[in-house]
Amino acid sequence: MQTRKLGELLRKAYDQAPERDKSLAVCLFGIRYASDIGRSTNDVILHAEIGKYGPEMRKGIKLSRYVRLK
Repeated sequence: MQTRKLGELLRKAYDQAPERDKSLAVCLFGIRYASDIGRSTNDVILHAEIGKYGPEMRKGIKLSRYVRLK
């Protein structure tokens, strides 16, 4: 998937998350799309225009090896 499309999906997830769960939404996005994101974390964040959430997304990518979403 292209980084632009991933950015759009991330922005949608971010906007739909309650105010106190924005960081969690980014982390979950990293878990969900880890294989598509690869090393393009910063590009996806830039396309989403959500600020500095790179560490949260990388955390999700790393967790994706160990967790499964319900």
